[in-house]
Amino acid sequence: AKLKSGEFSLKHILAWGAIKGISKETGLNFIRKKYILKKAAKNGFMLRIMDKYRITYTVFGDYNLLVSNSLKYLIYNVDIIRGKIINKFKRDYKPVVYKEEKKKKGMKMKGPTPEFFTDVQKILINAKDIWVFTSTVDKTKGVLIDVFSIDGKYQDNFYLQLPQIDKANDLKNKTITIHDNHLYTFENDYDENPILVKYKILNKPEIL
Repeated sequence: AKLKSGEFSLKHILAWGAIKGISKETGLNFIRKKYILKKAAKNGFMLRIMDKYRITYTVFGDYNLLVSNSLKYLIYNVDIIRGKIINKFKRDYKPVVYKEEKKKKGMKMKGPTPEFFTDVQKILINAKDIWVFTSTVDKTKGVLIDVFSIDGKYQDNFYLQLPQIDKANDLKNKTITIHDNHLYTFENDYDENPILVKYKILNKPEIL
């Protein structure tokens, strides 16, 4: 069949592997929706493939995986060994209207514009809590983070100011991780050199 512009879906097959080389499919798969744009060009054509929403995976414990693979606020808790979704959780959330970034030079192919940002941008584990980074970003207060217990019960939320995060678009390629009661991320200096930024997690995170 000829390749045409339009929406299509990919199955992400969930499998696990051991250091010794053993691997096994769980029998679960998560759909990822994409859009392909085909445009005629000199001596051929150009293709651009875009995600319709972000998909997020986060491992916690020894055998569990948190997955968010939809535009709307919904998180699955997967037991990898048993190959079962053992819990799913969400909360009422007002989606953030999508604002397109300015295209870089040379990026002239423009596809369909989504109506909203993906509700769940990132998922991190902090001790016995799940931190969900949402698409709500305030220039003054920072990014809105929802806190859930490990069993998926909503606890609270707070805003966290992170370097060079002024809007939801900034979260897309931002590296953020939590380890040993600290949050780590990066910012770029005036020469575009990456600088490691470290926070100590207290009742209210503070920069070190």
